[in-house]
Amino acid sequence: MDNIKSDTRSYLSFKLGNEIFATDVKSTIKILQLPEITKVPESPKKMAGLINHHGNVLPVYDLNKSMDLKDNCYDKNTCVIILSNDNYNNIGLIVNDVLSVEEVKAEDIKPPPQIGENTKLENIAGIFQKNDNFIMILDVNDIFKQIKSEY
Repeated sequence: MDNIKSDTRSYLSFKLGNEIFATDVKSTIKILQLPEITKVPESPKKMAGLINHHGNVLPVYDLNKSMDLKDNCYDKNTCVIILSNDNYNNIGLIVNDVLSVEEVKAEDIKPPPQIGENTKLENIAGIFQKNDNFIMILDVNDIFKQIKSEY
């Protein structure tokens, strides 16, 4: 019984544009209704701005812009997921809609497909299927590295 439990991970699924993504629940700190975001002049296009989170300044990113998904039209379902990486930094990620927590067996997660000889899908750690949908697991540490490299 312990083996079965240790081979299953929990992922928070959400929509970015029309696509479904997920992050490991362990890297998810909190989900907020879309707060007021302060724009930062001359910031990278994927940075939406800054929010005040319990007295701390938290950068917020909109991956719709960097993943060439549709322009983000914020509505009542739009949220900010606060994520933490291995170095315990936090960022906010704007998502169009939070869907559910998925329990996924390790053997059901497939590696991202190769595109060309040496290129894999950027920021995608793996893919699993639920019903007829492919759900792409975001590599939170990759996202943090990419964001850090832009500054």
